[in-house]
Amino acid sequence: MSTLTIENLTFNYEHHRVFDHASISFDNPGLSVVLGKNGIGKSTLFDIISGLVKADSGQRHGFPAPKDMMYVFQDIPYTANITGAELLDMYTAMNHKNPAFSNDDSFFVDVITPLLSRKLGALSGGELTLLFVYASAAIDKALYLFDEPLASVDPENQKMIVTILDQLSAVKPVIVTSHSILPFQDTSAIFKYLTPTGTAFSGTYAELTASQDHLTDFDIFLELAHQDEPSR
Repeated sequence: MSTLTIENLTFNYEHHRVFDHASISFDNPGLSVVLGKNGIGKSTLFDIISGLVKADSGQRHGFPAPKDMMYVFQDIPYTANITGAELLDMYTAMNHKNPAFSNDDSFFVDVITPLLSRKLGALSGGELTLLFVYASAAIDKALYLFDEPLASVDPENQKMIVTILDQLSAVKPVIVTSHSILPFQDTSAIFKYLTPTGTAFSGTYAELTASQDHLTDFDIFLELAHQDEPSR
């Protein structure tokens, strides 16, 4: 296993300093879940990693070129009149298919196949997100960035999305931003609580919840928010 590392990242947006000599690293392969307060810079971090935004300063190590990344935004524009099958065809026509995903496995047959004949405009928000996450994961890239893939998604579809992300992370680095924590509890995810100077916490779900009796996203997040000292 190797690491993807950012060191001494500094970035200012207008008159606001988002990152101040921040350092953060991610496992390759592996699943990293980036947590943090609204406006702390989770999406900005993704924009910098993907090359959409240029940092003021900092060093990157181990990251692939932007063309070898899959960056899935929280709000994805789509054409309502195409079917799920047509969406998958468009993704695979422009990219190499990820060998870790097969149209013959039980997940595809049981979960994805029922969505293929339906038009995107007829899918629920959770179903639509599930289909986009699967289509993105099924493309062979060197790094995957998913910005808030569980936002406004019902628990059943959250579970399906996490299944895809967990499967993908066995062979590729997958970085996810999220306000939801519990859906990842049965994965090997490493949670990163983001601050302007780096990560105030980095560890597994067991380490994240070791001192807590009441395990809700709310309680876990409040506990993290009280940890002010950054560590790598």
